[in-house]
Amino acid sequence: MLTRTHPARRPLRLAAVWLVCVTVLGVGLLTVRLGYSPLDDPDQAHQRPGFADANKPRSVAPDLAGLGGAGSRGVVFFTRPERLARLIDAHGAGEGLQLLRTAHVVVVQPVKSPGAAPAGVSLLADPTGSVSRALFMRAPRDRGYPVGYAVVGPDGTVRYRTEDPGQDLRLSEVLTAVKDT
Repeated sequence: MLTRTHPARRPLRLAAVWLVCVTVLGVGLLTVRLGYSPLDDPDQAHQRPGFADANKPRSVAPDLAGLGGAGSRGVVFFTRPERLARLIDAHGAGEGLQLLRTAHVVVVQPVKSPGAAPAGVSLLADPTGSVSRALFMRAPRDRGYPVGYAVVGPDGTVRYRTEDPGQDLRLSEVLTAVKDT
C-alpha cells in the first residue's frame, strides 16, 4: 500500500531537511575556522604549498650576514621573540642538524635577541621589517611580524617562501624545500 504525504506537510519537511543541512555545514565550517592560527597566512593557498617557486615573485635574496654567497643554499627563518627558543632548540637535533649541514641558516626576528645561537645559525634583528619586505614575506592573519621561512637557492634567488607557525616542528619539510632548490 502506497502512502502519500499530505500536501500541507511537504513544505515543513523540506524546511526541516534544509535546517538540518545548514546546521551540519555551519558546524563543519566553524570547526575548520577554529583550527586557524593568528600566525597562519590569510590565504591558505600560500601557506606551505609544497613546491618551489609557488609564491611569486622570484627575487634576488638580500645580502644577509650568515646566508652564504653564490653557489650555496640558505634558509631565512622569521620568528617572534617568544618563539625563538623553540626554533633554536630545534636546530640542535635530528633534521635541524641535517639542515645545518645542507644550508646556511639565518634566524630573523623583530628585536635583538640576548641569547646565543648554535654554531651554523646566525641571529639577525629586523626592527623595521626591511628584511621580511625584501624577501616578500606575507603578513600573517594578525598582521604582525611574519612567522615562516624563505629558502634561497644556489643562484641567489628566493625559491620558496611561506608562513609556517609550526616551523620548529617541521624542519624535515624545510630540508625537503632546500634540497628541491
